[in-house]
Amino acid sequence: MLALSGLLASGGDPAREPLQPPAGIVQRMAGVSCFTGAVAALWGQEAALSGPKAEGSHQDMDFAILDVLVTSHENAISRYSYTGDVHKREGNRLRMAYPWTLLPCKDGHVGSSDSRDSGTSCASGWSGRT
Repeated sequence: MLALSGLLASGGDPAREPLQPPAGIVQRMAGVSCFTGAVAALWGQEAALSGPKAEGSHQDMDFAILDVLVTSHENAISRYSYTGDVHKREGNRLRMAYPWTLLPCKDGHVGSSDSRDSGTSCASGWSGRT
């Protein structure tokens, strides 16, 4: 399922084989989508019951894990449609939130992300790099 959706090809170092996402993330993503759909259906039903035609109504929901995985590719489909650019693995670097990386420290690793849209990162100030 990960390979079919394209999600497998998006993780890991570009010079190595793709890495699987953390265990259970696929089911969690599907669960969040189902929950969001259920809440939207309940709100819709509540609005229908309080409207001018207060008749019983129901909402049908249909979820597929593959659909959830395919739609998780931020903007890869529209980027390809408009520019022909094929998304490539970038390791720990994310285009829209650079720098995002794992850095070693004395007692393990620390994750760092700066998603501001500016020429220089706030991380350059505290890291001493400009």
